[in-house]
This record gives sequence, C-alpha cells and structure tokens, in this order.
Amino acid sequence: PATSTTSPQPLLYRPRELGNVAPITPFLACMNHPVSPGQRRTVPMIRIVFLIASLNRGGAEKQLTLLVRGLDHSRFHCTVVTTYEGGELALELDGIENVDLVSIHKGGRKDSIPAFWRLSRLIRQLNPDIVHGYLDSSNVLALITGKFANARVVWGVRSSHIASSQLDLPSRFYRRLGARLSDRAD
Repeated sequence: PATSTTSPQPLLYRPRELGNVAPITPFLACMNHPVSPGQRRTVPMIRIVFLIASLNRGGAEKQLTLLVRGLDHSRFHCTVVTTYEGGELALELDGIENVDLVSIHKGGRKDSIPAFWRLSRLIRQLNPDIVHGYLDSSNVLALITGKFANARVVWGVRSSHIASSQLDLPSRFYRRLGARLSDRAD
C-alpha cells in the first residue's frame, strides 16, 4: 500500500465511545501527542475518581498522593474520595488545580450501608471516566459503584503478602470478595 505524506490527525480519546475496544492504545497515544504552547488540546479532560479509605500515613496512601500530584492536570480532573475524613496526606493534595478531595464521612461499621449509598450517589454525580480503587475494600466499592456509573474500573492491589489470619473479619471478607471479583475490573 502507498504511504501518505500528510501529517497524521491527532488521536482523540473519547472515553465513553470506546465500548469494548481495548482503551489503552488510543489513551497512551493521545497522552504522547505534543501540544505547542498556546495551542488548544483536542483531547477532552479525563475525569478520574480515586477511592481510598483515608489519607492517613501509609504506603498505598502515599502512592496515591504521588500519582495524583504527578498527573498532568491540564488533561486529568482528579477527585480523591475517602471513606473517612482527614489524614495527614490530604494536605499534599490541597490547592492543586483540577484536584478535589471529598469524604463520604463514614461513621463506623454501623454506618456502612448509608455510607455506601452516599458513595454511590457521589460517583453518579461525578460521572467519572475511570474509578480507581486502592486496597481491598475500596477496590470492591470502586467496582460496584464504577460499573453502575458506566466507568472504567482500575484496582490498586497493595499488601497482598499479608496473611489473612492477621486481618480482622471485615478485611478478610473484602479480601476474599476482591479475589472473586478481580476479573471484573477493567
């Protein structure tokens, strides 16, 4: 076949139009598409919700804050949703353009079902392209709420080397449930 000498058209990433097509190739291609200073980007803002229990000091929490801070905020709008309010690492996300920090204010185990409904409503309102969970319980919640919001779901699996016998009952439950549901994440 003959090769064209015209410059290639910029690849557009439209998350809602990908359907069952593997999204990673056009997604990565558009990330590497150069934009001159002053030129308007043709790629729409990608909305990502990161879901984690809290932003207290910990390895997964630190990795999340580093990832959010390192993203190109002209391309990505990030909402970090925590189950519990506060945490020392929340300050690291304060004041960053296109980064929002939201808590669903879970009050304890007795508040689990109302907190789940608050999270579900929030995810639907945010209408994200991607829901990214961190750790077992947040991964399961990301899968359920993300699929209902028609978003891609990504799991961040950490601490997989910890024996289940060292975990409390709810953590063992979420670990087992996560193992059964892991093939449903995108």
